[in-house]
Amino acid sequence: MAYELLFIFIMKRVLIIDKHSFVRALLARSLQSDDTVIAPYTSIKMALPYLKDYWCHLCFLELKLSDEDALKDLEMLKGSAPETKVIAISGSYVSDTVMRELESNGCLLMRKPFLPSEIRRMTSDALGLEEFCVTESRADDVQKQRERRMSVRMPITRRIDYALGVSGGEEVRKEGDIINISETGMLLLTNYPVSAGNRLRFSFGVEESQGAVVWSRKNEYKHYSAGIVFI
Repeated sequence: MAYELLFIFIMKRVLIIDKHSFVRALLARSLQSDDTVIAPYTSIKMALPYLKDYWCHLCFLELKLSDEDALKDLEMLKGSAPETKVIAISGSYVSDTVMRELESNGCLLMRKPFLPSEIRRMTSDALGLEEFCVTESRADDVQKQRERRMSVRMPITRRIDYALGVSGGEEVRKEGDIINISETGMLLLTNYPVSAGNRLRFSFGVEESQGAVVWSRKNEYKHYSAGIVFI
């Protein structure tokens, strides 16, 4: 009994609410440890039953594009779990109205795209902890080297062909230029409109890879810069 109480006390519960599976996976992998329970959901409505049964230390909440929907989700979350810390995540413009509401509720804002190191830093800031990951993982030299490699993008200029998934399960084939690349993602420049959530297939030599668009911006030359995370 004493062991069970101690187990409950040291466990941290993190709720993830984001409609993109690759974002949920990235957050879960970055925060996974022996003393952390990760609960990923695609919407606040789907997460509400979990919140009724379990108290969560932290919630990553994807902000909806419209102010009305974003504020509604935040209200539902705080109404069910007022003591849960919140990190709002967004890959688009956040209005002053939403920002004021986030600040009044003590929420932090994390912009897409983000790296595992930023996820852990924001988590520590939200929970008031010096570290969030398991001590053994932090002390492991191989893990530290991997973290450094993941955070560094190498400049490169290379044209690739890619297949972009569209509605109905179809694909369109386009070409673009890689501007920089790392082990976890790349920056792609293309003249075809891409948006967050789009999935891509492409190849480097004979090896086929897949990626998902985390963010995209249209420049003055009507080209699109897109942040791609490998999946």
